[in-house]
Amino acid sequence: SGHKAIDTVSVHRLGNEGRNLRKAMKGFVRPRCNQQLLFSRRINSIDRVRLNFYQTLLLCAIKTIHYIDCIDIAIKSKKQHNFVYDSVCDTIQYTFLLISSKLKNDFNLSWEDALWLG
Repeated sequence: SGHKAIDTVSVHRLGNEGRNLRKAMKGFVRPRCNQQLLFSRRINSIDRVRLNFYQTLLLCAIKTIHYIDCIDIAIKSKKQHNFVYDSVCDTIQYTFLLISSKLKNDFNLSWEDALWLG
């Protein structure tokens, strides 16, 4: 039987919630970024690469929502909303650059597609 995606989420509650959130979000995408078969243009069509990229970020979003719920903070202010938005954008860029660096010329997803999918 499978496991819930949130079963693997470790929550750090000792201060620096923002820094820990960004670190956790990058940790959520890193394992999939290292699976080169998911993003190789030699094996996958561009549509499959897009789907795999989207699903990587979707899994990150699910885990991020759980993480935020577990640290029990209410995101009420505009500053907090902006921080979460910036963290999401940072994670999209991190994901794109990590895959690009691993696959070099074998990754054909454009930055515009990555940003749109994220």
